[in-house]
Amino acid sequence: MSSFTIIRIIARFEIKTLLRSWFFRIFSILAIIILTFYNVITMTETGSGLWIFHSIPSSVPYVNMLLLNVIQAIIAVFLASDFLKRDSKLDTTEVIYIRSMTNGVYVLGKTLGIIIVFLGLNFIVLFIAGMINVFVPDVPFSIYPYLWYPFLISLPTLVFIFGLSFLFMVIIKNQAVTFIVLLGYIATTLFFLSGKLHHLFDYMAFTVPLMYSDFVGFGNISEILIHRGIYFFFGLGFIFITILLLRRLPQSKIMTRFSILFSILFILAGLMLGNSYLSRIFGEEELRQQMVELNNKQLNTPLISVTQSDIDLTHNEDKIQVGARLILKNNTTETINRYIFSLNPGLDVQSVKSGQIELKFTRDFHLLTVEPVHPLSTQSLDSLTIKYGGVIDERICYLDVEETTKAERKKSGMLTIDKRFAFVSPAYVLLTPESYWYPVAGVGYSSDFPGLHTQQFVQFTLNVTTEKDLFAIAQGKAIEQTNGSFSFRSEFPISQLSLAIGKYEKQSITVDSVEYNLFILNKHDYFSEYLADLGDTLPVLIREMKQDYERTLNLPYVYSRFSLVEVPVQFTSFQRLWTTGQETVQPEMVLLPEKGSLISDADFKRMKRSEERRIERANQVVSPKEIQVRMFFRFVTSTFTLGISRTRLQFGSSGMPGPPAISTSSIYSIYPNYYSFVYHLKSDDWPVLNMAMESFLDKGAASSIVSMFSGFTGLSQDEKTNLALQGNNLPALIASEDDQSIVYNAIKSKGKSLFTFIQSKVGDEEFDDFLYNMLDENKFSEINIKKFNERLLKEFGFDLKPYIEEWYNNRELPGVLISDINGYKVFDEDRSRFQVTFKISNPEPADGLVVVSFRTFGGGRGMGGGMGGGGGLRTPGMGFAGADHEQIIHIPANHTKEIAILLDAAPRLMSVNTLISKNIPSTLSNIFGTFELDKKAVPFESERLIEYSPEASEPDEIIVDNEDSGFKVIKSGSESALKKLLNISSDEDKEKYVSFRLWRPPLNWQATTNSAFHGKYIRSAYFTKASTGNSIAIWNAEIIEGGYYDVYYYVPQLRMSGMRGRGMGGGQGSGQPQEEIKDEYHFSVYHDDGKEEVILGLKNIEYGWNHLGSYYLSPDSAKVELSNESPGRVVIADAVKWVKQ
Repeated sequence: MSSFTIIRIIARFEIKTLLRSWFFRIFSILAIIILTFYNVITMTETGSGLWIFHSIPSSVPYVNMLLLNVIQAIIAVFLASDFLKRDSKLDTTEVIYIRSMTNGVYVLGKTLGIIIVFLGLNFIVLFIAGMINVFVPDVPFSIYPYLWYPFLISLPTLVFIFGLSFLFMVIIKNQAVTFIVLLGYIATTLFFLSGKLHHLFDYMAFTVPLMYSDFVGFGNISEILIHRGIYFFFGLGFIFITILLLRRLPQSKIMTRFSILFSILFILAGLMLGNSYLSRIFGEEELRQQMVELNNKQLNTPLISVTQSDIDLTHNEDKIQVGARLILKNNTTETINRYIFSLNPGLDVQSVKSGQIELKFTRDFHLLTVEPVHPLSTQSLDSLTIKYGGVIDERICYLDVEETTKAERKKSGMLTIDKRFAFVSPAYVLLTPESYWYPVAGVGYSSDFPGLHTQQFVQFTLNVTTEKDLFAIAQGKAIEQTNGSFSFRSEFPISQLSLAIGKYEKQSITVDSVEYNLFILNKHDYFSEYLADLGDTLPVLIREMKQDYERTLNLPYVYSRFSLVEVPVQFTSFQRLWTTGQETVQPEMVLLPEKGSLISDADFKRMKRSEERRIERANQVVSPKEIQVRMFFRFVTSTFTLGISRTRLQFGSSGMPGPPAISTSSIYSIYPNYYSFVYHLKSDDWPVLNMAMESFLDKGAASSIVSMFSGFTGLSQDEKTNLALQGNNLPALIASEDDQSIVYNAIKSKGKSLFTFIQSKVGDEEFDDFLYNMLDENKFSEINIKKFNERLLKEFGFDLKPYIEEWYNNRELPGVLISDINGYKVFDEDRSRFQVTFKISNPEPADGLVVVSFRTFGGGRGMGGGMGGGGGLRTPGMGFAGADHEQIIHIPANHTKEIAILLDAAPRLMSVNTLISKNIPSTLSNIFGTFELDKKAVPFESERLIEYSPEASEPDEIIVDNEDSGFKVIKSGSESALKKLLNISSDEDKEKYVSFRLWRPPLNWQATTNSAFHGKYIRSAYFTKASTGNSIAIWNAEIIEGGYYDVYYYVPQLRMSGMRGRGMGGGQGSGQPQEEIKDEYHFSVYHDDGKEEVILGLKNIEYGWNHLGSYYLSPDSAKVELSNESPGRVVIADAVKWVKQ
């Protein structure tokens, strides 16, 4: 009998044995029931799964395989170790006595049987999921992902884990130990190592990007096959090593040789694939670094300007063939001897001609250097024709993005999506300027000048030839669109050109001479049924939203068309240091992920249900058409304008803002079509000035919503930026900061501050008129900062240059102190008004700007206290959304301003955004109380500037705050040993300040911020989970003069949103019933007679300084300790004060 027959018999026997096992039956039934229930919940109206589960067909089988794979990997470990233990007792079962067999046949047969059973379970789960998928009409179905995923996810996992389990079992020879070791390995790879080295260690494929797109299938199938092949071959190698090591019946010499050969071959195959996988990673990093270094070397080469570019592109399978005719101009002040262009390194240059003359050229990675016939003198013209073709090498994309950022997983729920930056395949093409698919003058990103970006405005013509069933989309007017031939001509000189080719359907509407287009893949129209009643209302909606957005920006939309283009879900973009826009937004168009799968407000069905429930709760009668109007408005504003219409931001009876749908990212914002692609402020000395102006003019993103959960969010991006800027200027921060989002936000924030400062000096209306007139005169051309300053100086006598120098290079930050806040009601002629006065000081050597905002609610409630409370409103914009009064105040260095403001309605909340400053939190808030009428008061508004005079500190008073050197914490040392071994840290471990949360406080002391805490500029404290007293916070103070001292502890007034009025202390919050607080803090106060234990109860405690006792202290170091022992949830360590009697 042949070995294959015996293997088949053993496999059949193992299948029957496994199917009769109650353990496997219970596991299988539970897996089927749980996953079926999960599918019903996520795919039907009863659930609330992510929109991507309903929009991308592959999401359903992908999630099912991921969930099943994790569980079956654990079960497989138990079964693999169990069967060897069970069979070894009798040197296996009766079958072995009937038919002798080799170890190889025995192990291979049993392995095959187990894998067949598990794969059978996989297909049963997928079959049930597929049936649900088919019968749920709103969830699209595609057969291909159902066929791919079992073999890409489950099969390599099963082979690897069975092989590893067999090997460990025959080596360790103890089932329990083997089981524990392998479970530890699974946990380590799943929770700690899965994302390392581009998910190399993730044998379960939990973080491998396996999302399947309707456009292009898998994002990178070759990389996926290499990764899964590593574990498949390692698993086979381990199985053959097990055959060699298994002590059962005598092994035949032939099988021994085969086992040695195959174990070596399979292990080598796994190693070779692993080497190939790592070579791709490190080879890409090395190549990208070489390209950056090359850019650095060529950065100072005189730049040729491209004024016209006529491109002929032929798409053929996965390649393109291109001819580019360029008109060049020398706009520099010196003669240019060679032209340098950037072109994708995957595209081979075949020839470069000037007329009929062949020109010499060299190619160094992505740089193309051309020697003209004659040097080009200043303001002279030349022309070139460049022919090239090949494939697109995506490694050139985003050279400015750190490798760690580029390698971060792109996740949506459990699904991992590949990151692609360009596509050229037989059925689909997507090329944006980032892929350098056409010649671009000059070099790209330089690490020597990271913020430098050259923008040229070019008159483009594009001719495209592709397959007859494909449709091409590009900027400009479509001249010809027939049988695979397309021609486009830009009506203006534009800054960049992009191209999409696919099986697109086009929907179009023209409103006020602008053509609005929607290009979607065939059969991807899921939304029309939810917007069917709009009809004639749609043009009116588009017109009103466009006009509203343009009024906000005070900038016009200059193009003749605007297109939304559906692109593969894998298409990815990043933030840049020189613009607020991303590659998802191009001139005249926005590139949206297929079916809007990554945009929550693209789920119109759920949005409709949400609107209907809201209407029902409000007991309103609203027509279906009005519901559709609201849905369309919400989708457009939250996705493209990033603003909240005043009609959308509604405040309920509790005074808290309602939940408008607002995007937290500018990834699809259309703002670049209003500024970034139309204007450009050029400066060689201060290259980020264009980004600064861009940020200042982006008024649509200037406001942010007052979040109900602002007290829980940790540091805002603005506050992280302020921390990074302390001791740094912009050039130093750009060069040194690893987190590019911090640099990006620093440029934006400082940019807003710079132009807001100019506005405060020149006048709001005057500067607006000046700026918008200059922009209007310079559409599609550069604005030189020198000319900008000359005109500013001529019209207003204001020289901007010294201020820019200081703004760009100054390392000092202002610090803002608010004091003496008062509010009262006054009579202003025949009406009542509300007077607010306060002082705002800046003791630091750098000028400061603040934005003071008031929220009024029409009542006469709210006045109380100083700046603080409310959880510290985190508002990353200029003011806060829905502000009824907003005022910009400039505070010179070392000065104080006495401010008086008159309001028509009683303010409930005052918010001071300190912008770029030393203040953490960056926004200070004051909640007002009742406004009493002052009959004698004369209403007035003023800003009076006086020199800053520090408040005299109390004599014999010593305060040690948690930010001072005299404070320290001693942690409990409960860090996981595994984390220490693998050197793994959480995101919170990397952050200086974390979010304050009562529901899950940290096990060890962590710093947090809130405007209610004690502090001069940084209002922070440490907090930890209440425990048994195993960790402490310590305040040490130097006592100069001996005597009796009163010791105080600072109790902050914390009102945390959503906590039903519960605060830090016993006072009422926001008029709501107060929970009984049983918390108490355990202090140890050291004095001359030893140590006294003090318990401070927090029920009915006063906010601020609370007395701990009076003690005699000799000249020496005084100490107070606070332990984490408490019956409450959390312990907070803020500040301690000693006051000599």
